[in-house]
Amino acid sequence: MDDLKEEMGLYTIEEGEKKYKYPKYSFFVRDVINKSINEIIEKTEINQLSFSVVGKKGRMAHMLRFEFSINEKSSSFSEDDMAFLEEFDKVVPPKKNK
Repeated sequence: MDDLKEEMGLYTIEEGEKKYKYPKYSFFVRDVINKSINEIIEKTEINQLSFSVVGKKGRMAHMLRFEFSINEKSSSFSEDDMAFLEEFDKVVPPKKNK
């Protein structure tokens, strides 16, 4: 989780040490993750986006998995976007629907 917070710049440096914002997981989910999910769904062609905890250290969430689906009818990807997605699918194969 600290890696994600670091990527998002959710820390300050006090007395030479990093202090991460949202020390409680529930606050991080409420104020960052859920708000981001809602904004992504509202402003992009992604129509479903969810996350789950896939790794814990003790009782603390340590790793999250995000899953999403795209409304292909409203897709407006550029050729560069499509090329990136094709390369990404080679590294992380898309999940097959059952």
